[in-house]
Amino acid sequence: MRTTVDIDPDLLERVRSDSMRSGRSFREELNRVIHRGLSMSGARVTEPYLTPTFALGPVPEGIDLDKALALASVLADQESVRKLQRRK
Repeated sequence: MRTTVDIDPDLLERVRSDSMRSGRSFREELNRVIHRGLSMSGARVTEPYLTPTFALGPVPEGIDLDKALALASVLADQESVRKLQRRK
């Protein structure tokens, strides 16, 4: 079927270049690109990625969750003290 379509100059050049490189006619290459693009359009619809969550237990009193690095530091220090005490 013959039709007239306006193609952006950069896309036109890219299809022409791919056509010459592959040895296919411009028409064949353009049809191949359109088919590939249309078949990929449905493949992009995916389920959203969900990150698993885990309960970490109660927050110690006096710890502000907005200061997560401070909380991590306190917990790491407590764990170090616990390990040292276990060695004795």
